[in-house]
Amino acid sequence: MVSLANNHVCDYGEAGLFDTIAALDAAGVRHCGAGADARAARRPVVVEVGGLRVGFLSVMQRYEMYRNELMYAGSNQPGAALLNPQRIAASVAKLRARTDVCVVLVHWGRNYKPLTGLQQRLAKEIVAAGAHLVVGHHPHIPHPVVDISGVPVLYSLGNGALGSPGRFHSGRPPYGLVARVDVAAGRVLDVDVKVIVVDNSIIGYRPMTAVAAEERALLASLAYSAAAIA
Repeated sequence: MVSLANNHVCDYGEAGLFDTIAALDAAGVRHCGAGADARAARRPVVVEVGGLRVGFLSVMQRYEMYRNELMYAGSNQPGAALLNPQRIAASVAKLRARTDVCVVLVHWGRNYKPLTGLQQRLAKEIVAAGAHLVVGHHPHIPHPVVDISGVPVLYSLGNGALGSPGRFHSGRPPYGLVARVDVAAGRVLDVDVKVIVVDNSIIGYRPMTAVAAEERALLASLAYSAAAIA
């Protein structure tokens, strides 16, 4: 399953978006977060794994520049699913009714910048709506991993395998996160976070695991505690 709600999904216009969706469908890869119109873009995915029904919603924070570029899906407009705080509660409630675990994937924050107040407010609203897990992306650097009312929130995983050098200077951490999440019906049992090195000027476009000391230091700076999230 892949999340498509992001600011590059329409880089090659409608044809590129539809080509991507067709390729995923042909390969049997489920997807959510973008589509031919707003209804299709907001449609969740439910995957059954190990006897559990895991539901995914994929949405993108409102950015005025992307709104002006018509990047968000509308009634007759292809694009990414807009994160609407009023609509997310209903969307999560509907998904919870048909799943054992509800995961919300959010494209939010600012490139290479620290966690914002808006991300924190939106996270609280999504948790209050009933999500069991919130996973964020877009800032290109890791953001804190926290527990909000018993729900793990990974504000930003940072980069993974990315085909650009990245902008890791001025103290920006050249790392990404890989999270393994163990779930049961209605709850997350454990979140195990590992750190990878993603500065392509160093690793040549092949992410590698961070050494133990670097991993400990970064996770401590992100307020991550395995015991607190379990």
